[in-house]
Amino acid sequence: MNRKDLTGLDTSKYRYCSECGKILPLCHFEVSSINKNKTKIYSQICKRCEKNRQLKPKMPTKMKVLDENNNVQFAEDIEENDNPINVKLINVFETFVQIEGTYNYWISNYGRVVNNLRNPFKYHVHSVANHYTMNFFDIDGSANMEDHYTKNLMGKIFLKNPNNYTKIWFIDGDKNNFYYKNLVYVSNKDYDDLIYGRKDIDDIEIKQKYYEYPNKARSKAYAVYQGIYNRCYKRDKYTNYHDCYDGATICKEWIENPELFIDWYLENYYPVKDEIMVVDKDLFGNGSKEYSPDNCCIVPVTINAMLTNCKKHDNPEYTNAADLPLGVRYNPDTHMYYGEITPFGHDEPAKLEEWNTPEEAFEEYRIIKKADITVMAVKYKNYIPQRVFDALMHYEVKPYIEK
Repeated sequence: MNRKDLTGLDTSKYRYCSECGKILPLCHFEVSSINKNKTKIYSQICKRCEKNRQLKPKMPTKMKVLDENNNVQFAEDIEENDNPINVKLINVFETFVQIEGTYNYWISNYGRVVNNLRNPFKYHVHSVANHYTMNFFDIDGSANMEDHYTKNLMGKIFLKNPNNYTKIWFIDGDKNNFYYKNLVYVSNKDYDDLIYGRKDIDDIEIKQKYYEYPNKARSKAYAVYQGIYNRCYKRDKYTNYHDCYDGATICKEWIENPELFIDWYLENYYPVKDEIMVVDKDLFGNGSKEYSPDNCCIVPVTINAMLTNCKKHDNPEYTNAADLPLGVRYNPDTHMYYGEITPFGHDEPAKLEEWNTPEEAFEEYRIIKKADITVMAVKYKNYIPQRVFDALMHYEVKPYIEK
């Protein structure tokens, strides 16, 4: 767009911004001076561009990676997304994109909408809603109030739509979960089948692809990698890592090229409400202590803590704790064995019945532990990947940690 596009427009009401090239109403420009005829002289750039000039540029972030000798080195500078708006992000994966046709509205990949209509330097965060009324501007700068459904805005900005479908479906069935990877375009027929219960979302082959925008997720993934590396190879008397990380390793491909881990992490990451998400190697590892693409998955920290149950209570005077099955304790007063478990949602451990043998105590523990895992799986069913849910439902509680 250039100044020739002003032909035919009332220049007493509109002005051309030399920075962004948009034709905007005069209210979008600051008055720079007033001449002797008391005529207002407006700035050549709009308020938005002026604000962006004033913002201090963000220094590029240097990412830490490991070289072939496992020494920490700085990777090439990676340009992180400096969100054009100053609001607290849900997490490092959230990024805001300006809604096309507006000057004051942004929407994030979590479905949050913000605007700065009242103050160019202050942003109002809207409550999550199914639709919004916004100011959209035509090419001549005239404003129009339009209603838009949130899922349609999300679809236009974040979902690829090569088939030109018009219907969007919520994968987990929660119509308030506008996270972009919870949304998929479906055909009219599939949409009707879903609405009337003739099909479930699992019955539809989903090939949805998404538009990705820069965010801080890559630096987060590097931090996760560094944490795993430290737990595996930098354990000493000064660190406070759990004993269950003894003997843990990272697969050769991730050691030699941490970027492969970063790609895996970003491809498999998903959010679960406000929970911390962690990398777990126990659910699919079948006793292996190696962090690898085949063994690892990403789960809420609650599930990870439940699966990590490898701490044993030692009563060396009467028995070696390593000889006891998982979850089994020895009572030196009665010379009996019992299981101990902290059920999901409880802070205090529950002592089970006492038995003559550790095998009997473990069998009771195993039954209750399996039930606890099943309850956990059902609780998270709508939030975790199907393969994670299936693995939890078929999880086998074993008496000893496999070497």
